[in-house]
Amino acid sequence: MSLYKKVIMNKNFRINMPGFLRRCFPLVLLLVAVSPVRGALGLSSAKTFSLTPEKQVYWIGSTLLTAACIYTFDEQINRYYASPRNGLLYDLGKGMSDLTQFYGANNARVAYFYAGLTSAFYAGGWLSGNERMKHTSLLLTRSMVYTLAATFGTKMIIGRARPGMKQGAHEFYWFEFSKLKERRSFLSGHTATAFALMTVLAREYPKAQIPAYLFAVCVGAQRIVTGEHWASDVIVGGLTGYWIGKAVTAHRSGGKAESRTSLTPYIFPGYLGVTIYF
Repeated sequence: MSLYKKVIMNKNFRINMPGFLRRCFPLVLLLVAVSPVRGALGLSSAKTFSLTPEKQVYWIGSTLLTAACIYTFDEQINRYYASPRNGLLYDLGKGMSDLTQFYGANNARVAYFYAGLTSAFYAGGWLSGNERMKHTSLLLTRSMVYTLAATFGTKMIIGRARPGMKQGAHEFYWFEFSKLKERRSFLSGHTATAFALMTVLAREYPKAQIPAYLFAVCVGAQRIVTGEHWASDVIVGGLTGYWIGKAVTAHRSGGKAESRTSLTPYIFPGYLGVTIYF
């Protein structure tokens, strides 16, 4: 019984895993992050991405391996940026962080950025009669809704401690559904939303790919440099946002985006509601 409590959970429903499992856990974390996204979109692999099964296995395997490698170096990366130093990587990361400080300052800034971006595209399309711009505004909204649903649910379930808690990179508060921001490190919502929005722009307007993805990468750097997230949080957040943005823009029928609306009820401890997918 004592072994069961130690390995599975204690009275506070917090999982205490042996060191070996903790080191291997990024594989599980990534699967948890990716699965809700694909389920929320309601799309099949063949319909979402024009990749053969072999290529899908390759990309998923590469993603898992990358996340696992980054996970093992989370604490070293965090310590590297914790104090000023001389070095190309530090200067590069700090410079990229400064470029997107406005986006990562707080959650409200993300909302302002999203509202301004979608409003600009819709208003521009309405005034100029450009249906593509108005449609891009809709795609941006879809990508944002899906990304917020995926990131919030993952954060609440996994409950990873942020670097600022000084508890290390392997501390998780599983299924506590904590309201504390300090226990919502995995995955990075700022990075996920940035990549989701910028992927939509990059795919709808190919000439904007470089500035769009540069902005998203800088957001990820800002979350690491400022100590808000572990590097693996940012990597998985970026990949999640990218795949959501790609799925949203790839989901078309006969050259036009399909209009699909569905209602999905959800029940969490202390929460009851309905998620609208459109």
